[in-house]
Amino acid sequence: MFWSKKQKPPQQPPTAIVAEKKKPPPDPEQVLSEALAAYEKHYYAKTSKALNQDAEKAKNIVNQAREFVSSSRLGYAACRPILEHVKNWPAWSKHKDFQKYCTEPFRYLGGSTGDSSSKPRTTVVTFSYNSRPYTLKFIDEGMLQWATDDLNTYGKVEIVIENKTVLGLDMSMDLSKGDAAYWRMSDVYALLPGPWMKDVIEMAAYIDGKRQRQHEEFFNKNALDRAAGICLPD
Repeated sequence: MFWSKKQKPPQQPPTAIVAEKKKPPPDPEQVLSEALAAYEKHYYAKTSKALNQDAEKAKNIVNQAREFVSSSRLGYAACRPILEHVKNWPAWSKHKDFQKYCTEPFRYLGGSTGDSSSKPRTTVVTFSYNSRPYTLKFIDEGMLQWATDDLNTYGKVEIVIENKTVLGLDMSMDLSKGDAAYWRMSDVYALLPGPWMKDVIEMAAYIDGKRQRQHEEFFNKNALDRAAGICLPD
């Protein structure tokens, strides 16, 4: 009697190991553009339903706008680097060396400065960034006359495009800090999202970067000048 041999199961062919390709890191500009575009759609969808909302819903929208402007650094960009960079251009434009302060990709197109003896004092500066026109409006409201213990001065800054205020911020500056005092955002009263947001972020980065390079050049030159007169002992 013959016993049949058990057949071995057929062997499966070895699975080919495919090396997983590493994805290239995301482009920061593309990520920012997509995030801002998504927020623009989200914001318009939200505000389109807010015509008959009650006060609590209105407060919620303002709070969300404030959080967005702060976390996206739009508030920082408008209140500090951009405001400080352009607010004196109407006066400086009368000087022969003005081009030293207004260089590409910025171009001064015009502006006006209000009477320094009156408050509020409004300064309007129209300029272009990479050939795209913008208007910045700076309203210096001064200090509160009735609060003698308040050392803050107050103001507003607006970014205007084609006669539309796309960003409006309340600001304050603590004068007790002396040379370290600067304008900072305190609230939002206008926000119309759009492609301008990317420009504003870029403007601030350009101004901050240029200022940092100037500081480094100054300290490097200072070190070289000092070292030229020093001979260390052996």
